[in-house]
Amino acid sequence: MKPDEFSAAQLAQLSTLIENGNLKSVAMDLEKAHVFLAQAAEVIDDFVNVKSAGVLYDMSCNACHAVGEAMLSAYGYRTNSREGQHAILGEFLGIVFANTSAQEATQNFDGLRRSRNARQYEARPVGNSQATLAVKTAKELFKQGFVQVN
Repeated sequence: MKPDEFSAAQLAQLSTLIENGNLKSVAMDLEKAHVFLAQAAEVIDDFVNVKSAGVLYDMSCNACHAVGEAMLSAYGYRTNSREGQHAILGEFLGIVFANTSAQEATQNFDGLRRSRNARQYEARPVGNSQATLAVKTAKELFKQGFVQVN
């Protein structure tokens, strides 16, 4: 099934990302999108088996990233490989999920990304409330992504 069409405002925002060299158009690949969504679902299904807040947080971020890659594939876009590409992925999700039930989750994604970087590169711990927010965000993004490509 073809994903939802973009509004004029969304297309304008995407054009800006392309013009700035942050995003490029590629062929739509719904098969790849479904594989990424399946990867996200597999991670989300395993949340119940994890006891560590840090591990749960990392898994949630991985699931969010997989949903982002799914949406890129479904709509025929790709981030350019360079510093900041994960921030661009979050911006892309914000455009794709604007005015949907996942809009708040896209806003949380950037904070999750920043905290994950602090965890990985500055040895900052994450607590249970951060892990809970990460899980909620991953589930919301997955749910909306699934709806939009099915």
